[in-house]
Amino acid sequence: MPDPVRRRFEETIEAGQILLVIDADKEALARAEPAVVHAGATPLPYEAASVMS
Repeated sequence: MPDPVRRRFEETIEAGQILLVIDADKEALARAEPAVVHAGATPLPYEAASVMS
């Protein structure tokens, strides 16, 4: 069984789009998201418990 992220975005991946997953704390995500969007990406919000939480 694929991991939860893969299952959630399987159609996006199958369509040939690139899925970039950033697993970081809230502060790091707040810094990374504007740069990723500026590069042309579309945020696909996904909240899930990580191994560290």
